[in-house]
This record gives sequence, structure tokens and C-alpha cells, in this order.
Amino acid sequence: DICMLPRCWAARPAHRGAVAMAPAADGPAPHIIGRCADEISAMAPSTAGPMTLSSMMAFVRQLVIVSAAAKAGIVDDDVLGLRPDKESDYFGKILRMTFELPAALGCLFGGAEGGGGPLLGAGWMAAGVFVLAEVLALALVGDSFFGMATGGVVESVRSGLGTLVMLHIVGGAIMWANAFVQVAVRPLRKAPLAVVHRVFGRAMLLNWFFVTGPSCWILSLFTGIGPHRQQFASMVLGVMLMDVTLMASYFFWRGFQIARVRSRGEASLALHGRAMRLGTMMTMVMLLQRPLQLFFILVRKALLLAMLLVPESWLMAHGAAQYVTTAIFDHNVLLALSTMIGGG
Repeated sequence: DICMLPRCWAARPAHRGAVAMAPAADGPAPHIIGRCADEISAMAPSTAGPMTLSSMMAFVRQLVIVSAAAKAGIVDDDVLGLRPDKESDYFGKILRMTFELPAALGCLFGGAEGGGGPLLGAGWMAAGVFVLAEVLALALVGDSFFGMATGGVVESVRSGLGTLVMLHIVGGAIMWANAFVQVAVRPLRKAPLAVVHRVFGRAMLLNWFFVTGPSCWILSLFTGIGPHRQQFASMVLGVMLMDVTLMASYFFWRGFQIARVRSRGEASLALHGRAMRLGTMMTMVMLLQRPLQLFFILVRKALLLAMLLVPESWLMAHGAAQYVTTAIFDHNVLLALSTMIGGG
């Protein structure tokens, strides 16, 4: 799509507010590409002055956004009924294209129709397995699954923040169940059951913004550093958790606003669905991290069991093993490392 932009430059429409139609089977419609070319040319760093790294990064970011939006066929001025006062309004352009990002990614991930596509479907399966593991662990041993696996070091309901951890687990499970009903049970979106869809949707947003989201944000500020005071790993983990929370909150809020304003009727509702599905996928990012964390925990336990076979007179071997298990394979470091790999 990006390579097609220069060739379609001459085909761009005279009216910049032209409604974007669905792309053809062999690629985006020419007028959509022309529109994107207009946007990119306005975003491009000026050649009159020195080009800075930040200006190039901003330009590349907008280039990716409009390319995805062109592929989705949703580039339009009034996605939310918002239109800049001036066509040269740089902030207005960024604001408008930022609103189009949920729709572009939602189209790529979830499709325009259906229950979210295969990627989100895999997320539902992983979420179900994870919630079941948490429920069984709480029922059998009175602790979360990873609290049990780490001996209460991380994510334990028996720690000082145990109440907040429990609140986050329960709130997250209820939110995912609510989101599954919203996405999968399509008859609830149409009258006369649409009121049920709206009530459940508002309940999910209240859950996220007042229970699950804030608890995740607070817990990200109190990540452990381990006996060797691994501050950097703790900082990276906290930043990534806060970033995911912020992104999910953004897409949930924009999706709610799109449905509330509904400036384009059914098209707005389709965009609303894409934004909400993408926000839900943001909350499932940690599900990519969980298998890695469990694998690292098993490697750590295998190393500790192997050291039982080493004679006690091998002091250097035991010292090295103790350092590895308390520094590199410390549970706090493993949590941060698995998050960087799986969630990054």
C-alpha cells in the first residue's frame, strides 16, 4: 500500500472530505490512496529546516497509520463527526488519524464482522484456560496460580498487596466474561435486545476503569526487585504494564465515544466494535507472557533439583547456582523478562 501511494498521487480527489468506500479485492481504492497521500504529504517533515529524529519518527508513525487505514478502507474526515477548522491544522490531522487507528487495527485483527477473528478467538481460549487455572489454584491452595508456583514471591494473594491482587483477578475474569458475551453473542447487538448489549457494555467499562484497570496500574508501581535489587527489570515491567493499561483504556474510551456519537450510523457501530475488540486484545497481552513465565519457573526448579545431586563439597558450583537462581532466575526478574519477550 505504501508503494502504491506515489503512483496514485495524481488520482487523489479534489474534495478532501470525500467518503472512503470499501477497498476493492485487489487493493485499496485509488481515491483512498490519494487521500492518504494528501495526509502523508501534510505530515512529512519540512525540508526547509534541519530534519530531527523526532520529526522523522512522527512521520513514519503516521505513514504506518494511514497505510493500515487505507487497507481497511476507513480513511475519512468525520469518523467521529470531528473536523478540523482548518485543513492545515496539524494537530487536527494527528487527532483525526489517531481516531482512525483503532478502526485500522481492528479491521486487521478482528475483521468487519463476526466475533473478533482467529487472533481474538485464540485470546478467548487462552483467557479461559488462565481463568480456570486461577480458580482451581484459589480453591485448592488458597493462592493464585503463579503465587503458588513462585512460593508467594510474585502475584500472590498472601502478599502485602494480596487484596489488590485478588481484586484484579476477580475483576479481570468478570471483564473477560462480559467482553466475550459482547463480542460473541451477536443477537444482543440488535433490537429489541440491544439494551442488554448497552448495559453489559457499560458494566464492562465501569469494571475496567474503576476496578481492573486501576488495580493493574497500582500493582505495576509495586513490582518486586528481588534480593539483588534488580531495579531496571522492575522498572521495565512497570512501564510495560502501565503502557498496556493506558492503551486498553484509550481504545475502550474511544470505542464508547464512537458508539455514543454515532455520526455515521452503522459504519460508526462497526468502528465501535473494532475499537472495543482491540481494547480487549490489549488486556490479553499478558496471556502471551504467562507460558514463558511458567517455562522459566520450570527451568529454575529443574536447576534447583539438579543441584541436589551435586556434592556439598563443590562449594563453587553451589555458589554459582545460588547466584543464578537469586539473580538471573529470580522470580521477579523472570516476570519482567517474560513480559518483555511475550508482551513486548
